Amino acid sequence: DHQERYADAEGYYLTALSLDPRNGNICADLGYSYLLQKKWMQAERYLNQSLQIDPTNDKAVDHLAEVYVNEGQPQLAERTLLQSLPRDQAQARLAALMSGQN
Repeated sequence: DHQERYADAEGYYLTALSLDPRNGNICADLGYSYLLQKKWMQAERYLNQSLQIDPTNDKAVDHLAEVYVNEGQPQLAERTLLQSLPRDQAQARLAALMSGQN
């Protein structure tokens, strides 16, 4: 994914997801891949799906908050971060996301 071979990665993730549709980690990875491509709607869909399967997936929470920041929804980003972080840490992470320090 980090080599920007997004189409290949997307294909692998979708194949893996078709074989194991209740795997929250695959959903989170696919959502993150879409986030890297700035495909916010697809990223949001799969990150939310990941959290429906496993609400304790901290990476999915963080990446979903990043999507919301990029969509101009900082309140929703903060609410999302509060699912897995204490308020002071959530606010610090939100400030970092809003300043572009992902």
